[in-house]
Amino acid sequence: MEEKISNNKILADGLALLKDQLNDNFQIEPVIDSDSHKSESITIRSSSPQSYNYFYCEVFKGFQPRDLDTLYGRVGRRVHHEGSAQNLLVISNYLSPKSREILEENEFNYIDLSGNILIASKTSSLFIRICTNSKLTKTRFADSLKSNSALKLMRFLVDVRPPYGVVEIQKATSINRGYISRLLKVMYDEGLIEKKIRGPVTEVNWSAILKYSAEQIPLFKRPQLFKYISKIELNRLLESMKDLKLNEKLIISGSFAAYEIEPIAAPSILVMYSNENLETVCSELNLLQTDETPNVVILMPKNDFYLFNKRTVNDLNHAAISQVAIDCLSGVSRMPSEGEALVDSMIRHEANWRLSSVTEYKI
Repeated sequence: MEEKISNNKILADGLALLKDQLNDNFQIEPVIDSDSHKSESITIRSSSPQSYNYFYCEVFKGFQPRDLDTLYGRVGRRVHHEGSAQNLLVISNYLSPKSREILEENEFNYIDLSGNILIASKTSSLFIRICTNSKLTKTRFADSLKSNSALKLMRFLVDVRPPYGVVEIQKATSINRGYISRLLKVMYDEGLIEKKIRGPVTEVNWSAILKYSAEQIPLFKRPQLFKYISKIELNRLLESMKDLKLNEKLIISGSFAAYEIEPIAAPSILVMYSNENLETVCSELNLLQTDETPNVVILMPKNDFYLFNKRTVNDLNHAAISQVAIDCLSGVSRMPSEGEALVDSMIRHEANWRLSSVTEYKI
């Protein structure tokens, strides 16, 4: 059974963690409100060198990215009266990586009870940043979205316009309904989707989901990835593939697929998915396996969601645009830049690639 923790305890434990990071020259003192007789603020004083830092504290039992508006509602009046130099400190029992990113972008300091700390005073040179990998909470976002089912769900959310409910998602993806519900709850808390209580998904922040999906497993660290050197120039290799029966079992992704949509510079790495025997692929394409930097990468995943909504481009199979974006964003060298350019293009031309209903979603 999960232990209930009071705001006062979160505040006390958070300040204790902060105190552990300060040397003996610093003192943390509560500021008692004359009306409520409660401490809503702290000062951090230093004797050498002399400094005085005032922080207004906001305590959350579980801050989520969607709580940012609530946070501004709480502190807005104080900022209005005291000016933008006010130091604002959020203390929560846990802050996900996305929560910490959003707080920092909005110039909030933070502490969470798993040991993540950011103190960047606007009134002195006081600066502390501590990051920890502690798994204090069972709802940690990054851990929730590393499974194949989670990645498949993210692809679905990106590729298909809402509204849709759990039952419709289950029929389209074959993911367990209970698991879908739990993942949607996590995504809702992170501000990646909007949904009605016990109702359908109504909005999806698909560009953010693409980036989250790419962060889960970098392209070159994925299991069942094989690296090769092509004996011929890559554009010639692609042309030769059109005349091979093998072509039907190869799906192009990464830089070459992105270049067909949003060309930046000539691609240098060919990324392909395949469910064909590797010896056959290497023999027909004249590929040499390498442990060095490859110019051909073949992925043979055990799941099939990379096949969803594949396309035909110049007589070759290409992965869905969303999968191409994920592979580029998680890639090496200039691939992430290619991925960013592709996402920008997807935003401008959403109607051209995003499906309007669940019935259009296919393998």
